[in-house]
Amino acid sequence: MLRALKVAAAVVIALAGTVFIASELVHMYWLRSVVAAGNAAWLNTDAAALDRELRQALPVGTSRAAVEEALRSRRIAFSFEESSGTLYAGVRDLKGSNEIVERALSLQFHFDQSLSLTEIVSKAVYTGH
Repeated sequence: MLRALKVAAAVVIALAGTVFIASELVHMYWLRSVVAAGNAAWLNTDAAALDRELRQALPVGTSRAAVEEALRSRRIAFSFEESSGTLYAGVRDLKGSNEIVERALSLQFHFDQSLSLTEIVSKAVYTGH
């Protein structure tokens, strides 16, 4: 009976330790880049440089389909709001992110009635993890 209690206590302690270590590892910045598959490349990308690149690649008059393809090819998540004719996109974990704050680029692509790009509105934002 005493031996069974000791084994049970050892198992509980081992599990608690494993959970603690696992939770710490998930929050470590260097591991985030490995765990967040697909986002690792963004950690070295500057928000202003990405904004310039997108504006050069997508001038006013670009079709919605071309904008969506450009975002897909860069693995940038987006959604289109039909009622306003606005495509919303965002890139997280940009250069300047760390274990405390995340740097992101928020993008809005505005389209006219013929679904041609009229304006890009972008904003670099910092958020807490």
